[in-house]
Amino acid sequence: MKISFIIINEIFYSEQFVDNLYTYCEYESKDIDQADDRNCRKEDTQKNEEGMRKQMKKRICKIILILGMFVFCAGCGKDDGVATQEKEYATENKENDDLENSKSTDGELENDSADDETENGELENGEEESDEEKCIVLDTPTYIDASFLEMLGELTQKSDNDVVEILQPMIYDKVLTDEEMEQYLDNPDVAECQERMDEAKGGAFLQIDGDNDGNDDLIAWIYDGGSLGYSSRAFLQGQKDGSFKKTYENEGLSQELCFVEYDHKNYLLETDFDYNKKGTNGFIVSYYENGELYEMAYVNLVADSYVPEIAFVEEGYDKLAESTSELGKNGFLGENSHSWLVIEGSGEETVATPKELEHKVSEDTVFCSDLNNDGQVEWYTKSIFYPSNMSTILYLQDELFFSDKQEKEMIIDYYEDLDFVGIPLMYWVEHVEEKDRQIVCLLCYEGQYRNMVYGYLIEGENISKIMEIDYEGEKKVINKIFTKGINLKYGRPYVLGGI
Repeated sequence: MKISFIIINEIFYSEQFVDNLYTYCEYESKDIDQADDRNCRKEDTQKNEEGMRKQMKKRICKIILILGMFVFCAGCGKDDGVATQEKEYATENKENDDLENSKSTDGELENDSADDETENGELENGEEESDEEKCIVLDTPTYIDASFLEMLGELTQKSDNDVVEILQPMIYDKVLTDEEMEQYLDNPDVAECQERMDEAKGGAFLQIDGDNDGNDDLIAWIYDGGSLGYSSRAFLQGQKDGSFKKTYENEGLSQELCFVEYDHKNYLLETDFDYNKKGTNGFIVSYYENGELYEMAYVNLVADSYVPEIAFVEEGYDKLAESTSELGKNGFLGENSHSWLVIEGSGEETVATPKELEHKVSEDTVFCSDLNNDGQVEWYTKSIFYPSNMSTILYLQDELFFSDKQEKEMIIDYYEDLDFVGIPLMYWVEHVEEKDRQIVCLLCYEGQYRNMVYGYLIEGENISKIMEIDYEGEKKVINKIFTKGINLKYGRPYVLGGI
């Protein structure tokens, strides 16, 4: 038995990688990574993404050399989790959202790519599928062993080393070399997959009895190219005469996979991850029969709610700390965890874009406030950047204009002495009547389970931190099951993770 765990496109979401990514984006440290990140943020989106991509690839390579071929992060996700987008083989549906060319206001994509769908999203019998049918999510498997999912749920809360120790003996597939593949290339379906791999310059063939019928199959994993991070999985079913026939293909964003054996059944196992934060948050399990996908299960570690702790507050700002701590109990985002989080505080207001800024701001909504308590009004925009590729993460986008300056700034860059941990996501201004002062509240996130809000009193160029609130996520494991003939044939809800 040869143990293997394939990694596509050098993207490897181990816990160490995520830590490095957060360190790279922390503004509190005055190292070269901080400078690089700020420079990227000041350029346009393309330059931003390119800069981060270079930094991240360096880190990824180091981790791969150290950790080897298989490490799973006991990372964490949001309640809705992150589902890998799949497309069933032979679908004619062309309605999948293009993440690279669009930015949804809720960050949510839905994949309607079932075998029985037509290009117009209707069933072949002419009946239109209902929203209820599209959104069915099961929590009990039909084909996948429930005890296997329970075991994986426990693994999401264990260390990397424990996960490796438990899963490695279960990995049961063989990665074929180029020389070993030559004997199969006279098969049209195999040759077609190999040609796609050659064009994309990425991919591999796994040899395994993937559908548990006693015959070895080939599973082609093809990197589709592009910054989005898609890869395809083609199931080439082994026939009795030794040939192979492509019976199923889907497409997803997962970057790691292998086949494991559990209780005499082989399953395709992938690591699931939060696309917005680029952190692993669980497993994806697929069960095949007759060369087709019969059931898929997502096992995710999520934050059910957040427990606030006021770590520090200056005298006179207790009411602000209490009200802010309540604000973050639901993760700041409420039921719709993918809405654009733009908080408007009591010390700011939205205004019509000043004439002198009409050609300088990139957002439709402009805020104004005396955020630095100098008696002069500042104008600014604020929004959240949602990533549409594998090299960027969720972060704050803002533009700050002072009344006596024409050029735009960013609040984090201009006020370099702001003391915080994590990745900035949003800020707002509160007015504290007791002190008659404006307080800038900065929301940051660190990892999958932790949010923080910092309060700053800015007076001219002087900065003092008056408040710090920590929100720790309460963890739980959830299962989402998609079964052939119930909800798999209609496609599955596809949700990008939030904080």
